Order: sequence, then structure tokens, then C-alpha cells
Amino acid sequence: MPDAQITGEPRWDQARDSLRRLREMPASVAEAEVEQRLYSTLESLFPNLRYPEIATQYNSGDGAIDVYCRNVVFETKALGKKDDARVKPDGSIETPEDQTLRYLNALSSNPTIFDSVADGWRGCVTDGREWSFYHYDRESNGLTPDDTLRLENDADSEALLGKLYHFVNRTAKMSPPVDNTDWADELAQPFFDLAARYEGTTEYKVKLDLWRGVLSGAFITPQGDRNAERHLFARHTMLVLLARAVAQTLMPPPYTSSILRLLTGSQTGC
Repeated sequence: MPDAQITGEPRWDQARDSLRRLREMPASVAEAEVEQRLYSTLESLFPNLRYPEIATQYNSGDGAIDVYCRNVVFETKALGKKDDARVKPDGSIETPEDQTLRYLNALSSNPTIFDSVADGWRGCVTDGREWSFYHYDRESNGLTPDDTLRLENDADSEALLGKLYHFVNRTAKMSPPVDNTDWADELAQPFFDLAARYEGTTEYKVKLDLWRGVLSGAFITPQGDRNAERHLFARHTMLVLLARAVAQTLMPPPYTSSILRLLTGSQTGC
């Protein structure tokens, strides 16, 4: 089911206007204009989406996608140049379908946390008038035709808007980021040892109280578990120092001395 909380309530009037402009474009219009009109239509249909969930010239890992929107690859052509998506345009070594398939192969091989996974990947080839929709099957490495629409009048615009909205917004969930924290525990081990050694000192207790006060409003400090609290404090200390070390490495020379003072100063923890 479409999730308006993620994508936003469609701005139907703006989307209709974008399609009207697309429908009324002169026969000589270039591919870039088709691409921009399509992007404007998708922006109106899904106002909550931001890069990289919606983008033009999106890097697939094997070429730039004309328009990308939530697991859907849109391959645009100049007005009147789509004809049959299975036919190679003049001077091209692949058909629009082949090009769409190449992008989908690359994207599905290296998904990001922004790539929706519930209903898989999809594609569309269009010149602004003719629209061919496809479903992607990674196992068979192929595209399955879903529907073909032609934009010629207001009734076609309404049908196309409905198709675009549901075709793009079919995904129900987002893939979660990988939760692998072994690297953090390994780097934090010296800090765990220091925390265990100095937890009885006044300096340690003061810093721990300050850190606890900063995080208490977020309700993420372990309550009543001294070992867990010490563990989290040590990890946060490690991450802060790691961030400062990275900043020192990246900063140009005039700023290096100030970063060094931060790294060697008395501030630790969060």
C-alpha cells in the first residue's frame, strides 16, 4: 500500500500541470526537457522525497540514470524517439530496454539503505508521450512488461498519474542499515580497560556525570547497570576521539594546531 507518511500527500494539480506541459511540448523538444518534466511530475506526486530517493542523472554504478525514484529507473528519450523500447536508436549499441536493464542490474547488486525492497525493482522507458513500464527479475536477469500508456489528452494524463503514483509508491518498507558494531568494540577495548581501572577516581566520576547529564534527555543511558553505562561511555569516548583524529587529518595546516589541542586536551566522552 502507498505510504503517504514517507512520500507525502500528492500535489495533484501541480502534477497535472507538469504532464500538460509535457503533452504540449513541440515535436523538436530535446531529451533533457522530457527528463525535467518527468522529474517535476514525480516531485509533485511525492513531495516528501529527497535525494537520493529521487534524483536526475543518478549514478547507478554503471552509468547515469536519467530519473531515479524509489527503486524505479526512468529512461527518457527525446520526444518521438522512443518508438519501440526494444529497438536500438540510431548510433546506439543497446535498446532503451537494454539500458534500463543495465542500470537495474547495477543498482540491485549494490543497494543502499534508501533503496526500497518490499516489491523489488522496476523500470520505465518514455519519450513523454509513450510510456512502457516493466518489472525487474534479478534471478532471470530480465524485464517483464507491465503496462504501456500513451499521453495524448486529459483522460490519458489522469490514467498516467495514477499509474506513476502506484508504480513508484508500491513499496511498503525500507531496508534497514546493517547493524555491525564489532569494529567499534574492537577500537574501544583500550577505553574499556581504562574505564575499569579509573572508575573510582574523582576525575572519572565528574566526566561520567557530565556525560550522563548530556544524554539523559535522550533516554539512552543504561539505568541501574553500571557495567553497561561504563561500556557505553567508553565507546562514546572512543568515537569522539576518532572523529577528532579524522578532522585533524582532513584539516589544512592553519587549523591543525587547534585540532591537536582538542585531541590532547582534557575533554573526553560525549
